[in-house]
Amino acid sequence: MKFSIDQSDLQKIANKFSNLQKQMPDIRKSAINNIAFDVMDSTRKQIQGAFNGKDLSKSILIRKATNERDYAEIYVDDKFRWKQNALNTLGVGQDRARKGLERLLIKAGYMKPYEILIPDGKLSGGQYTKIASQLQLFFKEGFSANETASSRKKNQARSGVHSRFFIVTSNHFAFTNDLGAIKKRKTGLAPGVYVLVYDKVEGTNKGEKVWRRLAAEPIRLLKIAKKPNYKKMYNIEEIFRKVYERRGQKHILDAFQHVFNKVGNK
Repeated sequence: MKFSIDQSDLQKIANKFSNLQKQMPDIRKSAINNIAFDVMDSTRKQIQGAFNGKDLSKSILIRKATNERDYAEIYVDDKFRWKQNALNTLGVGQDRARKGLERLLIKAGYMKPYEILIPDGKLSGGQYTKIASQLQLFFKEGFSANETASSRKKNQARSGVHSRFFIVTSNHFAFTNDLGAIKKRKTGLAPGVYVLVYDKVEGTNKGEKVWRRLAAEPIRLLKIAKKPNYKKMYNIEEIFRKVYERRGQKHILDAFQHVFNKVGNK
């Protein structure tokens, strides 16, 4: 069997390749985005495993390459702030975001910038506010919320239970609010935020009410510890490297094929 190929058919193919050369920017853009989507999907899968199944996938997004931007970006959406903090801390090994009471205590000089607070138990938002109020941490913008001698008496009159908070710094100095004035003393307690709880009972004199400490020892609510070195649980550069080694050529060929088909259909 003899056969041949018509010259015009070859010329058509040659023309396609000639047009394809003009489409190289589109091929590059398509290849970049193919690889970027693969890296994003691989990162999402690894994150879900590293975070014990918590749905953090929607916070990992992609900004595609365009004709004006010759690269793609994989980023954490700022709208998911708590997710961003979690990813930065456990994901890439950065320090976690500072909490409100930590920032106030650092600003007041009770904590070092490299220290963090670790709750010994569950605390309510109201307890954090009381701690800041009694230690007079609200500064100029909220000084009226700080506890004074008069406000302390009013609070005690309204409640049958009274809590006194104080902080022990890392150099073992205890700071407490004594009727509106912050007092400092040396102590052997471990660094942290403590509470003494009192209730009112009958005194020795008839009709007299006195405050009684409910627990002999102060109760620690928050421990002061050095900032931990968070372990990086995933490495976006390593994920990219593996994706490119395993499927990079395929993504580039797919981009060629996509543009080649588009040119051939014109």
